[in-house]
Amino acid sequence: MLNLWNTRKKKLAKDLRPLKSKERESFFNAKVQLLDVRDGERALAILNPVQAGEFGINLNDKVELRKNSGETFVVDVMISSQIKAGNVAVYADVLDKISLSDDEVVSVKLVQASTTSYEAIRKKMRGEEISYDEMFAIIKDISENKLDDTMMTYYVASSFFYPTTDEEMYQTAKAMAECGVMFKYPKGEIIADKHCIGGVPGNETTMVLIPLIASLGIKIPKNFSKSITSPAATGECVNVLMDINFDKKGIEKLVEDQNCCLVWGGALDLAPADDKLIKVQYPLSMQSRAKVVSSIMAKKYAMGVTHSLIDIPVGPTAKVTTMEEAKDWKQKFEYVGKKL
Repeated sequence: MLNLWNTRKKKLAKDLRPLKSKERESFFNAKVQLLDVRDGERALAILNPVQAGEFGINLNDKVELRKNSGETFVVDVMISSQIKAGNVAVYADVLDKISLSDDEVVSVKLVQASTTSYEAIRKKMRGEEISYDEMFAIIKDISENKLDDTMMTYYVASSFFYPTTDEEMYQTAKAMAECGVMFKYPKGEIIADKHCIGGVPGNETTMVLIPLIASLGIKIPKNFSKSITSPAATGECVNVLMDINFDKKGIEKLVEDQNCCLVWGGALDLAPADDKLIKVQYPLSMQSRAKVVSSIMAKKYAMGVTHSLIDIPVGPTAKVTTMEEAKDWKQKFEYVGKKL
């Protein structure tokens, strides 16, 4: 009788094993369905609503696509019954970051920002100081697209409610640079840069100065963001004349051949968190002084710059309206630059 019960118990355990395994499963495999459409802002994938629901995935969540090679990329989720269960439809924007082909099988897994990031943002909202490790966790999650727009907005808004220390500006710049592509040049070589903090329409001295300085034999790799508080900045103006999207190898070749480049940092994953934060700030055309300094210096550090000339326009219609403000900007740039 005991042997019979043991046999039945083993059979019962065997029958339940697949169910328990399925309950513990945190991902599902799906065939890639490439879409010839771009969002222009976000990297998007569309899932079947029933299958997504089974794994706790909802509209606007974020999922990780993992290839058999181990390569991964995080995308924002859209839901549509037009997508069959077992498929994942991928926008063309995603292909700029990770190579995928039709019918390729990838694993799909719900991802969230780290608890360290959430707690660090809570501390920022309370006006408390955070450590470099906490800052790095926030920036890393933003860079990897794991932090949603709401939490990024809280993080950005905290800078308007509480003053940011110079040390935190330095930590932010360092973390943003180290979470993306970084350029290295021979030790002792001068790598120059010229940057205008913007806010004055039509001030395109950068486009003129970069090739002039390069013609003197000085390396000056220039990257820029898109416009924030004016209709067009350096990025938009340069893009009228030529392509501004280059990868790391392309930039290295430009600098080697021409001593300079004029490129958009957002296409390069150069301090990738920066452009994501800029998009959050853009609707109100507001940037805290600390965030601007960290943003600019992060990209200088990532590009391997050793000497940077910062142009701070001053006037009633500029970002900086008084010389007193300008001197404060100057002090912040110098502090972060020396620390980096």
